[in-house]
Amino acid sequence: MSINPKESGIYIKKRILDEIDRHPDLFFAIFSFITAFLSYAVLMTQLGLYGDDANFLWAYHRAGPAEYKLFLGWNREIGYLFYQYISPFLQDHILAWRILCFILRWVSTILVYRILKKSYPDNGLFISWISMFFLLYPGFLEQSIPVEFTLHFATLCFLLSSFRITQHLIIRQRRYWIFLPISLVLEFLGLFLIEYFVGLEFFRPVLIWTMLSQINNQKDKLRKLILWEFPYAAVLLTFIIWRAFFSQSGYIQPNVVQGLSSQPLQYISEMLIKVFHYFKVAAFEAWGLIFRFPNGQKTMIFYLVIVFCTFLLFYLYSSSIRSSHSKSMSGSDRANFRFFLIGLFCFLVSGIPAWSAGLQLELSLFWDRITLSFILGASLMFGAVLSLLIRKKYQPVLFSLLIAIMAGYQFLIQNQFRKDWTIIQNTFWQLRWRAPDIQPGTMLLTDQLPFNSITDNSLNALLNWNYENPQHPDAEPYKFFQISARMGYLQNFDAGKSVSHNDFEGNTSDSLVIYGTPSTCLKVLDKNDVNLPFLNSVTRQSLKLSNPARIISEPTREIQFQEFMGVEPPHTWCYYYEKGELAAQNKNWAETLAMGKEAMANGFYPSTTVELKSFVFSALAENDLETAALWTDQIMREEGNEAFYQKQIAAFAKETTLSKEASLLLDKLILYSQKNPDD
Repeated sequence: MSINPKESGIYIKKRILDEIDRHPDLFFAIFSFITAFLSYAVLMTQLGLYGDDANFLWAYHRAGPAEYKLFLGWNREIGYLFYQYISPFLQDHILAWRILCFILRWVSTILVYRILKKSYPDNGLFISWISMFFLLYPGFLEQSIPVEFTLHFATLCFLLSSFRITQHLIIRQRRYWIFLPISLVLEFLGLFLIEYFVGLEFFRPVLIWTMLSQINNQKDKLRKLILWEFPYAAVLLTFIIWRAFFSQSGYIQPNVVQGLSSQPLQYISEMLIKVFHYFKVAAFEAWGLIFRFPNGQKTMIFYLVIVFCTFLLFYLYSSSIRSSHSKSMSGSDRANFRFFLIGLFCFLVSGIPAWSAGLQLELSLFWDRITLSFILGASLMFGAVLSLLIRKKYQPVLFSLLIAIMAGYQFLIQNQFRKDWTIIQNTFWQLRWRAPDIQPGTMLLTDQLPFNSITDNSLNALLNWNYENPQHPDAEPYKFFQISARMGYLQNFDAGKSVSHNDFEGNTSDSLVIYGTPSTCLKVLDKNDVNLPFLNSVTRQSLKLSNPARIISEPTREIQFQEFMGVEPPHTWCYYYEKGELAAQNKNWAETLAMGKEAMANGFYPSTTVELKSFVFSALAENDLETAALWTDQIMREEGNEAFYQKQIAAFAKETTLSKEASLLLDKLILYSQKNPDD
């Protein structure tokens, strides 16, 4: 007897839908994990160190877990203990931290799903959508910075777990004296480790009220609410008193006290404006970010596969739940309005720490971290508004599509971090080619590099970590400063001024100024580079401090880069450029010329003829007139670099004796450098 393929397919689909319908919580956990993996973990092994993660890991590398008290204790008076206890297990392995942070974010989503579903059991499907918005919230861009944000997601999980235990106690009321202390300890950790989610504690009474409403005996509900809330309120009050009067961090308390004591009306007015700004950014503009689509065929294919798979999962899930639980959709307009008000309440109370501290919020890297406090409230409001606007029969398709697009967007964010790490690795390899070793006590100054996903503290960590003396890993012989962020230490760019920062001791005159763009090679600059195109003002001012002699051209030790820096990149143009510049610095014109000719012979050329400077000088110095003429013509064909060559030629001519023929070629370059590009 033959089986109709069509009937077989219908039977399989029905079986799948029935299984999902019978076990919605299990399948939500599975589908949300798959989506989280597609969004955040597909590129996990290709991601590197961003934000302050390198600094966090270098702290462990230098002195082990005990270092975190000095490193973090000044700001996270209790939070540093989290790193002390967990770092011995994860050590300085970034992948291990990344896996943990990923799992914590997924667990926090499951907790939100279980908490909301327990409080509002008739809205299961809507709550699953809200939970996915929580998981994929597009306003938070820093999932790829796991070491720093593991603390945040662990703290969030502690607080949400405390909520869930409270719900369990109200319904079951068994083993009260076991579960209540556990719940209070989790609340303590959720409040004291980091203050991001303190405002969410005000959501607990709402959850208690909804749970009491599900109990048949509803007498004295207000009294029961007070009794259930009392121990948790005591912990919250303890935190507030500690934070306001005993905490040494104190960056919140002075803002509030000073504002209310000096100009209270103005302070309140500014606070209301700030609240509106936060609402506009975190609850409205953040969702619009998902409609940024990829460039490049390969990225587009990955993006579409992730969007398609996620849509398929959640449309299947939505269809199965919808089939027999019509109530579990978004419900009535009244229910949607209730969820909007709950979301608004969560949003407002969640912002208390950020508004009190006067923290800045933008949808850009590093300024987006404050959105973590608002994710739950923003997700509830967004889902409620969509449910009010979209007809019920279209909701499974459109909600599933939105979730899928969010997953694709988060993948694109991870992919951008992946690209940035490749650039960071290449930049440090170029630095190693240019500077085989560096004298201790040297500062590296920059304000323009071809990436923006890492802080100068972490660049400092990478510099010291990769150039370290293995016998003294705790030392800090170098300092990496972003010029515009460290102007106070550079003391108006005066030479000969001492600089002390953390464990580094140096002098402003012992500096290397570096510069790079996405399309050019890393450059070690000096005072003669003042007319290099596209330098910003602070970089130009710092050039007088740059001393390339701090580079050790022939080191007595071999620098061994850390494993996370990857293998040495292929020797293309930038390798020959850096090696040629190193040789030119030592006036080894023969080696510089050999490097330039080898690069050309291998088919490598610069993206800008600025990078031919040392090579053409080497050809002139070595009297290789044919090569010098070729490179001179290439330089003269590119407009915009004329002024750059003026000081370079003057310095070269002053130090070098040329043949008559080479002098004639140099004269051509002199005429080129004196040309007004607007003529």
